[in-house]
Amino acid sequence: MMTIIRDSHGQITAACEWLPVNAMGLPDNDGTHIWVEQLEVSRGAGRQAIRDVICQIAMQMPQAVAAYWTRRSRPNATVREWTRAHLFREVVEEVR
Repeated sequence: MMTIIRDSHGQITAACEWLPVNAMGLPDNDGTHIWVEQLEVSRGAGRQAIRDVICQIAMQMPQAVAAYWTRRSRPNATVREWTRAHLFREVVEEVR
């Protein structure tokens, strides 16, 4: 799935490609986890663009309990996991 965030002028500030998966990391439309394939944020967009992405995904996947991703920009990158509480700590009020 693709989540696109635009500013008030219609310019893209963030884009995220993600996939619902099960706890084993296998694709599952009713999965309880999210695999973040790629997240791109425009220069100057700041943390609010990331918060908006998290909020949009949370609304589409209310059953999600965690998200996985790999930071490809770092050598020897490992799969990272953050729980919903950790990821949505700053935007949980907007989601509810």
